[in-house]
Order: sequence, then structure tokens, then C-alpha cells
Amino acid sequence: METIFHSIQMSSDAHKALETGDVIKFGDCDWCVLDIQGEWAMVFLDAPGETMPFHDGVINKDGITWENCTLRHYLNNEFYDSLGERDKAWIGSVM
Repeated sequence: METIFHSIQMSSDAHKALETGDVIKFGDCDWCVLDIQGEWAMVFLDAPGETMPFHDGVINKDGITWENCTLRHYLNNEFYDSLGERDKAWIGSVM
């Protein structure tokens, strides 16, 4: 079973009604709210039958970090591109 974590930024109305443990529709999936801090929610997706490794490419001598893993590439590209404009607006920038 694969668990994927993500942070989303909520509108001021949405975050007032959301609580830890709630399930929200995001993209084509149901995500569970793990934590709420201000206008940000940490959500996770438990996807039975859906597996994706942290990294499925060549691992160099320095190892693999979040910055260069294939899971991050998937989330920032294929997954993000599959979202509608409303859902894309919920995703916050991470520097």
C-alpha cells in the first residue's frame, strides 16, 4: 500500500470547516486531513493497489533525496497536470 503526503492551501472559508481526520476530494482521490496549521492542511492518500516507489531510477553514490526522486517528479508533473484548475489553486508553493 502506498501512502502519499501533500500540503494544500485552503481558502479562508474551507479551513474554518475542516478538521483533522476529515476526508476531502482532491483530484480524483479522497485524501485524509492529517494536520491543519493556519490556512495549510497536510493531507495523505492511502491508495490500496496503487504503488509508486520513492525512486525507481539509478541511485548514485550520494543516495536519493526528495529533491531528485521520481515520486516528486510524478507529483509535480503528471499528477499536477491531471488536476483541474480549482484543485491546482489549492496547492501551495514550496521553496
